[in-house]
Amino acid sequence: MNYGILFSKLRKDKHLTQKEVCDGIVAQAILSRFESKNGRIDFDILIQLLHRIHVHPTEFLAMCNQDNISEEYAFNQRLHAAYYNASDNQILLNEERNKFTTTHDIHYLINSVRVEATYCKKNGKSFEHLSGDIEIIKDYLISLDSWFISEIILYLDILSRIIHQDKQRPAETAS
Repeated sequence: MNYGILFSKLRKDKHLTQKEVCDGIVAQAILSRFESKNGRIDFDILIQLLHRIHVHPTEFLAMCNQDNISEEYAFNQRLHAAYYNASDNQILLNEERNKFTTTHDIHYLINSVRVEATYCKKNGKSFEHLSGDIEIIKDYLISLDSWFISEIILYLDILSRIIHQDKQRPAETAS
């Protein structure tokens, strides 16, 4: 999707005029060109304009890339189904592991860990065997210069699982 067209739609959805949005940031003519398919705008100005219409830059970029959102939505639907069906779980897990092996895209490893951790949690099994994968994901997240909300949530989820496992270890060894 074209950034300017999406921005225009979001602005209009909020019942804001171009003049209201660009006041003190950029000339209205520049915003008008940007919204009309053929204009470009500096990124720092776009950030200010997004702030003015109360849209987070991450949310805006996600809206521009609907294919990735659709792919993530489809994965989450399959993950939900796999929660209730062990064979679906194994199929989804194998698919994500194979994609990771083939592409080395960390997001497929993240998905496979999500599948397996969900299965383990549902069935009361330890996911200690995932600690190597969790370390790879943790190292990846720590190496990022900037994080999006989804990455922060993922990191917090991983940390909480590690803390939860550490709290359970003494109880497991005592019994």
